[in-house]
Amino acid sequence: MVDFLLSWVAAPVAAVALNCNLWEWPLTLMLLLAVAFRWLPERPIWVRFARRCGRDRWLAYATPMLTLLVLRLALLPWRPAPLPYVPDEWSHRLLAETLVAGRLANPPHPLWPFFETIHVLPLPHYASMYLPGPALFLALGQVLFQSHYAGVILSCIGFVLAAVWAFRGWLSPWWAWWGGLLAVLKALLNGSDNGYWIHSYWGGSVGALGGALVVGAAGRWRSGRSSAVTGAAFGIGLVILAATRPLEGAVLCAAVIGWALWIRPWRQLARAAAVASVITVAGGAGLAIYCKAVTGSYLRLPYFENQQRYGWPMTAVWMTPVKKPLEHGKLSDYWDWELDQHQQIDSVAALAEYAPLKTSRQWHHFAGPLLTPPLIYGLAALRRRRTRVLVWLSVLGLAMVATEQSAFAHYYAPFGICLLGVVVLCCREWVRRDRRFATSYLTWVPVALVLAMGVRAASPPIRRPEQMPKAISWCCRFYLGESRQKVVDRLRQQGGAHVVFVRYSRRDLNFTFDWVYNPPDIDSAPVVFARDRGERLNRQLRDYYPKRQFWLAIPDKDPVVLEPYDPVKFVHGNHPPHFP
Repeated sequence: MVDFLLSWVAAPVAAVALNCNLWEWPLTLMLLLAVAFRWLPERPIWVRFARRCGRDRWLAYATPMLTLLVLRLALLPWRPAPLPYVPDEWSHRLLAETLVAGRLANPPHPLWPFFETIHVLPLPHYASMYLPGPALFLALGQVLFQSHYAGVILSCIGFVLAAVWAFRGWLSPWWAWWGGLLAVLKALLNGSDNGYWIHSYWGGSVGALGGALVVGAAGRWRSGRSSAVTGAAFGIGLVILAATRPLEGAVLCAAVIGWALWIRPWRQLARAAAVASVITVAGGAGLAIYCKAVTGSYLRLPYFENQQRYGWPMTAVWMTPVKKPLEHGKLSDYWDWELDQHQQIDSVAALAEYAPLKTSRQWHHFAGPLLTPPLIYGLAALRRRRTRVLVWLSVLGLAMVATEQSAFAHYYAPFGICLLGVVVLCCREWVRRDRRFATSYLTWVPVALVLAMGVRAASPPIRRPEQMPKAISWCCRFYLGESRQKVVDRLRQQGGAHVVFVRYSRRDLNFTFDWVYNPPDIDSAPVVFARDRGERLNRQLRDYYPKRQFWLAIPDKDPVVLEPYDPVKFVHGNHPPHFP
């Protein structure tokens, strides 16, 4: 009971202290005071342009997109193109490189135990454990611009455009434009975990794009505009969700379909349903082919193939822990971390204890301090039917993530457009009830959000943010990707081909990031990362690569250790799960 009460008390404190955007709180207070005492111009120069954006259809779409691009370019001196460091990112990039190579999966390596790693399948094929939604955008960026990160930007642009389109189905054109601007400034650039949707390869914007298409189609069905276009948008959104967040996407789509059939006779939706069905069947067939290529079965997801082999993911409430991998210590560490996180959802008491913390995470990503004042008018906004629908969908999404172990914001991404829509509707209600104060505050909110983003980006890198016990965040550890990349750059400068045996010096559940990730064609890589399994087994890999130079790296040392591999000095390796 004490832990339960402490958790509920800690949730609002965590919402203030975590996620590395403390700067929004003083900005919010200063903005409220400035508006109350009329210290700011009430009609700045950009207000007239903003009104024009709301009236002009093309400007409504173009200005949020250009805002995103300009601000991201402005951040480059402080926040260059990110380096992957979270296992999910490496796995998505592996799949993207596989797709660019013209394959859905890769043949297993003959010495695959050296290359086992988190979220990657070594058998029956060498492949990612994920579905291809985020990887398709990374692959597109690689093909068009020779950069995986360009694919991240493309997915963010897609989400912004879809957000404006979705809001135009629920709101007036001006408020739809305002919602698109908030999607850029808050969800993408000022979200939780340092805006990781646009600063990493986790793929949050892809799921949000799918959700926006589904919800946008539903908004047009609400007003009786059922057409082939809305059916196509719904079908494409459904396929994107199936390839990105299938569980949350299925719940969202089922809720939207049920609601649409409740308010409209099925005959009015027949045309849209026919188009959506064709797209859904085609997308489902493509996903089945992908699963066949990876797992050998049309119906077996790579996600569950990985769970059968390694015991994780344990993300959903019905997933129970299975065998613990004992071959490599780092995999064993990750299993322990998954089990620790799964304990947050393994009982009704645990679900209730952690629900406030998980809910506050979504609030921090999609609203945060600067967009909290309009939420005070949430009850007044509920008098309108469209608000109630979006609130219902938002709460349904919160209930979903409350039953998932980590509740990162990209888990909630399919429902993100609904929560942003609620924020916009609350802004509109605030303006109706207190026009002078609300208009002045909302006029300057974009400026404050840009300032919050700038202060965060220009501040010194946060290596280990202070977090409350059991806080669910992997944010701000960008130095981890840099340390591995420095090793790659150093070895490439030397020329030739290299193999880096990776070992760890300690058990550390917080150090669940790994270095053993390789491209689809491992043998052709100039620098190969492999497990140090002890000299008796390492000799197999040294014989397999007779012309390569061998090194040993210890990533969890400070500074990182990289030195020529000595077969005598490192005889113990990290084969057992218990380290010396």
